[in-house]
Amino acid sequence: MNTLKLYLETSVWNFYFADDAADKQVATWQFFEQVRQSVYDIFVSDMVFKEIARASQKKENCSWV
Repeated sequence: MNTLKLYLETSVWNFYFADDAADKQVATWQFFEQVRQSVYDIFVSDMVFKEIARASQKKENCSWV
């Protein structure tokens, strides 16, 4: 079976840290757990990496970025 390929833009990464939107944060944590389990192949553009590099220290030091 083919793995679903997904392009992730910056807001997906931001929801991982969305303390003010617990439902979206939990859904994002669950999504990234599925990514770790190879349920999805994810793709990210260079622009997203540039945006993440300008993020707060909390996001910059995330081990999965």
